Parts: sequence; C-alpha cells; structure tokens
Amino acid sequence: RGPAGRFATRARRAVGRGFAITLLLRYLLDTCRDVADALDASRAVPVNLAYNVAMVDRSGAAALVQLAPDREPIVVHGASYAANRQGATEWHEHAVMSETVAREVRLAGALAEPDLTREGLERVFLTEPVYRPLARHTWGTVYTASYDAADAAVRLLWPDDAWEIHLDDPAEGTRTRETVFTLPPLLARHHEVPHVPQVIFA
Repeated sequence: RGPAGRFATRARRAVGRGFAITLLLRYLLDTCRDVADALDASRAVPVNLAYNVAMVDRSGAAALVQLAPDREPIVVHGASYAANRQGATEWHEHAVMSETVAREVRLAGALAEPDLTREGLERVFLTEPVYRPLARHTWGTVYTASYDAADAAVRLLWPDDAWEIHLDDPAEGTRTRETVFTLPPLLARHHEVPHVPQVIFA
C-alpha cells in the first residue's frame, strides 16, 4: 500500500559506513505510507555508496532522492530522471562504461514530448541507449519495470515479452529467460570499476 521505488547504483566514487541500498529500499517499501514518508525515512538512514532512488505513490506524488555517504540527501520533486550519476559527472570511467550521459539525454528528450504515454516511455526504455543488451554490455539491462502506482500493478518488460502483475491480487507464475551476457575482463574491471566491500549494520 506504500510507495513504489527503484534505484540506480554507483553514481559517485564516495564510500562510507552505512546500509546497502537493497536493505534501505526494502525498509522503505515495508514501513512507509507514501513518498513523503519515504523521503523522511531515507534522510535518517546512512548508505554505504552513492545511489539515485526514484519513488512514486498512489496519489501521483513522485520524487528522486540522491543519496550518498558523504553528504545530505538531495531531493528532486515531480517528474524527473536519472541514470548513473548525480548531476555533473564525477567518475568519468564509470560514466563512459554505463553511457549515463547518452541515456539521460534520451530520457530528457522523451519526457519533454507533450504527448508522451506510458507505452511510449516503455518503448524508450526498451530501445538503446537506455536499453543495454547484456550480450554486448557488461553494465546491461536485465529487465525493465514499469509501475502503475494508482492500480498497484507492475509490468516486467523485455524487448520480446511482457509480464503484468497486479499486487492487490497477485497470481502465481514464472518467466524463464535465457540470457547471454558479457563478463568484464578482470584486469580492466580492477582499474575502471574498483571493488568496494558492502558495509552493512543490522
């Protein structure tokens, strides 16, 4: 009954003591009634890395909150977008690898279209550069989730398939996908995307 949320990870190099985003998002979904409630909660919980978290609730309220371990959260209300950075690029290698600038430009262009529909926005997310095939990219798209907060429903999307789930009356089911994906060379990964241990306090 609370808000829907999603996150983009590793927006900046900052590392600190705090929770992994998966635990924070689970906490927000389990305990918060709406976007305002979730924003208050997210300000009170430290995170270990920099994340962009987008939220929407049944009233239509929406917000994007930029979380980081080294500064206070930054909140953007209303229609917004983000990929894998927070404002100006601070981590050039990561921005190049994830094509964050090109993806943000495409999203901004789509949101500026006056007649944009949900289906039209879904097509943007299923088209490159926003969509990144795992067979060609080490930082790729596993699936796209399109939320209808008013109807408490979510569509899980792939270029060749879609699965709609109504959360008030969920039906059991499965989708089996065969995925070809690219693994990064270990040496290149060591230099371009340093490993950072997850620091979690429970």
